[in-house]
Amino acid sequence: MNHPSYIFSLLQDELKNAQVSLLRKVATKYNLDVDELINDPDLIPVKTRVIPNTEISINIEKTIEPRKVAADTNRCAARVWGRGNGGRCIRQCMENREYCKQHMNNLKHGRFDENIPLDKFPKKSIVLYK
Repeated sequence: MNHPSYIFSLLQDELKNAQVSLLRKVATKYNLDVDELINDPDLIPVKTRVIPNTEISINIEKTIEPRKVAADTNRCAARVWGRGNGGRCIRQCMENREYCKQHMNNLKHGRFDENIPLDKFPKKSIVLYK
């Protein structure tokens, strides 16, 4: 599999930044001159080759963790968009309040226990009959 060349240049930049950051920490800890360490060609080579000589494969796996939902007794009472279906916010309420920090000043869709505003939630206005 061929990898875009910009990936390797990004990786090369990140490696250079990590090297410089490490040298800064060493210079600070041992009271050394930072510029002298960074410009020393023996410590950081002028050109580091990141592009591999052989073809390699990189597998990226996306892990999805389920969201943590607060207990119903201490859950925010705001209605959320929910991909157009509406629903109840899953966050925990602020202490002695009905809403979480995000919905304290912004109740864009109202409370979850009030009537659903059909102008904002068009999917709820569709009724299916058998």
